[in-house]
Amino acid sequence: MGPLRWARRIAVLLAVSALGLMLAPAAVAGGPTSVMIIEYPQGRATALRMDSTAYGDLQRLMAADSPPQGTAKPPSGLNPDQPSLHSVRMTWFLHDVRAWRADQVFFGKAPKDVWIHSRVDQADTPSASEGPKPADGWLAAEGIWHRPADGPGLRRLLRTLGLSLDSGSASATGAVPDSSTPPPTTALSPAGSITATSTPSPGIGENWWWSLPGLAAGAAAALLLRSSAVPPLPELLRKLPGRGRPGPK
Repeated sequence: MGPLRWARRIAVLLAVSALGLMLAPAAVAGGPTSVMIIEYPQGRATALRMDSTAYGDLQRLMAADSPPQGTAKPPSGLNPDQPSLHSVRMTWFLHDVRAWRADQVFFGKAPKDVWIHSRVDQADTPSASEGPKPADGWLAAEGIWHRPADGPGLRRLLRTLGLSLDSGSASATGAVPDSSTPPPTTALSPAGSITATSTPSPGIGENWWWSLPGLAAGAAAALLLRSSAVPPLPELLRKLPGRGRPGPK
């Protein structure tokens, strides 16, 4: 087989490989990938990948795909700086290494007694150029206080993940206010700087079928190459220089 035919076959194989990569899942390109969950002061911890059902449920209950809306002022009667106050902290990551959102969740005794303090990285958002930036980074920003739409559902999910959600004594200093406390007036943070623009991309584990077009393209290319397949090994050996000639007597 001449060098030109080999070069042609290699070019076809490279083209098929490129096509398979183009048709493969785009989830690996970017977007949120995981969340770390730590319960304080107990120290229990767990983590979720975005291709799990629990990740999608937590993202929905925390409204993590939307900018947090609430107030910068903490609810009356809640002291978030008290070390003994029970809370659950969630750190959301891009590519498993870069944190882009941090939530601290406080639980009271009643199922609806839930408050969330959210901070979002504004480095790559459209509003990043608006207003002053915190000197110590986005995690030192003021943040937003808000309530979840489904506090009892959030409790149930976190308990299935192994967290205890002990609220402690309701009479303790800094205890979470009960549901009779009026919710804060809905407002964006000062300068409107808290904005989340990261768009979740489909996970690999649940969307494996996106790779089927690439496999089909490879199979079609194999059929096209079949008509000009490499000759069998005995025929190749006969064509080698010196083969088929009588040896020395």
